Amino acid sequence: MADLREAWRAFTTTVALITTDGPKGPNVMAAEWTFNVSYEPFLIAVHVGPENATFDAIEATREFGVNLVSEEQVAAMAFAGHFSKSDTDKLSSMFFDTYPAKTIKVPMIKGALLNAECRLVQQVVMGDHTAFVGEVIEFTWDPSKQPIVLHRGAHRLGDRLLRGPGIVVAATPMRARSGQTITVAGELTGPDRSAKPLEVSVIDSGGREVARGSSVMSGGYFEGIVQVPEGRKLFAGLTTEQNLILGAFSRKDKEVGKDLASVMELFPEIDRRRNQLAGSLSGGEQQMVAIGRALMSKPSLLLVDELSLGLAPIVVDRLAAVLQRLHAETGMAVFIVEQDVHLALSMARMGYVLEAGHIRAHGEAKRLLESDEVRKAYLGV
Repeated sequence: MADLREAWRAFTTTVALITTDGPKGPNVMAAEWTFNVSYEPFLIAVHVGPENATFDAIEATREFGVNLVSEEQVAAMAFAGHFSKSDTDKLSSMFFDTYPAKTIKVPMIKGALLNAECRLVQQVVMGDHTAFVGEVIEFTWDPSKQPIVLHRGAHRLGDRLLRGPGIVVAATPMRARSGQTITVAGELTGPDRSAKPLEVSVIDSGGREVARGSSVMSGGYFEGIVQVPEGRKLFAGLTTEQNLILGAFSRKDKEVGKDLASVMELFPEIDRRRNQLAGSLSGGEQQMVAIGRALMSKPSLLLVDELSLGLAPIVVDRLAAVLQRLHAETGMAVFIVEQDVHLALSMARMGYVLEAGHIRAHGEAKRLLESDEVRKAYLGV
């Protein structure tokens, strides 16, 4: 099956946000298989699985909107693709700004590369999906927009979308009990190690493995293990709140709103700026958003890469206190990669000091902090 999935991913397709207004009300879904199948007449085929609310809506109304996703709508695409109509009223979220179609009764989405109002002319069952072929009655397009193209992950036309780099562990094995913080101080990442895998095993006090993950270089993620990347890697053109909600894109439970409120309570500084573009926040506020975004996925193991990078000491102390509080209150394991050896070791119970990819010292953080070798080599005292 692994080889078969790779074969599926070898194909290239554009993505559209499909809008409907069926018996259950207005809805939007992200359709990865959206194709122009005829010029005259102008026909668009959308492939939808029978489990989707969009399937029932198109069958009932025989009309639908095709909103071809532009590169500015990556977050909206992810949100529409990972939540169902039963999960939430997706069109009421801040990701979508809609307007009424001219010829059919569906909402259309602003900011798309192409907006096409379609009436169903043919319905063909094709394996586990159904192709709904619609004739375009009305359309508008914006030539200044660039489409999102899927091929082994999301791309712009010609260029890959920037993604935060995965953290690479240069020295293994290591063990971290659930409820314990492990920290690594030193150089872990670099071009010479960028293709090597990350393997993390979290083991409880009884020796039972409770979580395990290994890197997926194709862009996948592992449940329960989440990274706060070096340099924050926020979506600068999205608001603070939108960035936080993206952290919950893989969740299917009903408590996303509750957890969003908890993150805002944890960081009141960004609560006051929830509608402000993330790119306009200060460095400290951006780091708070990056940590909050990771927390929105409800991790059991949090990987924090370069917590203090470019931040004022007072901000670093504030963030360190938050991580220690979360660790103490929730038992969430925290793995910190940090060039500031004193900061890293003062936060953790266990530490590994790396130099040029090799472990130079390891043990209880308190003992490492008091070690003459570590103090002379890394603390300058």
